[in-house]
Amino acid sequence: MTIHRIEWIDQLKGLMLLLVIIEHIGSIPSQIAPFLYFFGGAAMPVYFALSGYLFSANKSLGVFLLSKVKTLLIPYFLISILIVFLDHNTYLPDGGAYFINEMCRILIYGISASKATPMWFVLTLFLINLSFYPIVKAKNRNWLFFCLGFVSACVAWTISQENIKLLLNFESYFAAVPFFVIGFLIREQNLVTISNNIGGGHNFNIAVSTFPISL
Repeated sequence: MTIHRIEWIDQLKGLMLLLVIIEHIGSIPSQIAPFLYFFGGAAMPVYFALSGYLFSANKSLGVFLLSKVKTLLIPYFLISILIVFLDHNTYLPDGGAYFINEMCRILIYGISASKATPMWFVLTLFLINLSFYPIVKAKNRNWLFFCLGFVSACVAWTISQENIKLLLNFESYFAAVPFFVIGFLIREQNLVTISNNIGGGHNFNIAVSTFPISL
């Protein structure tokens, strides 16, 4: 199935990212803090579900990998490292230790620089895309997606309960995969179809006749 870009979905994804960025701002007026924390907490699940809905593996592996490296991995590293060099703490007397710690955050732990924490989602999205590509190409992929989503949810719950930290921020990967799977399966089963009208409007249809999902 060929997926074309839909303007309002891109705008919605942008809004979700903006909410996450605002949520990470240190000083938020108390009057709007509850609102931002509530919608900011829901922003990432919605974002990953939309990304799953729009996921496509129609390109060859080489083209697909190059595309994701250019649009996700390189921006993650460039922006994160740039923020470190713009951070005044890097140039303090003990800036050497601070710089090394920031590089470890970016390169090893996958949580980006301390002044650019929202960038974690870029690396997580890159890792999810890489792991989904071979599954999309496989037979009985819906079964594989269902198993991946279920196992990831169990792992994410265990990690959160035990407060485990993984390299490359894989705890976020396991937490995000179930939402990505949900978005992808919704499209696969035609539960929701979204399209643009010629006049600039949009169609949004929900099909209930496809339940139960045929794995």
